Amino acid sequence: MIVGGMSLGTLLTIFVVPTMYSVFARAKVPGANTATVVETPVHHEHDTVAK
Repeated sequence: MIVGGMSLGTLLTIFVVPTMYSVFARAKVPGANTATVVETPVHHEHDTVAK
């Protein structure tokens, strides 16, 4: 009985509490759901054309 309660408390602390914190914290951050990804072209040294 004690081991089961301690195991449940450990699982809740490790998984459920951080997940719920992330869910509630995401709603409070302004602009959290409207972020956009901007891709910029990457220039590689080996992609240049020899003249």
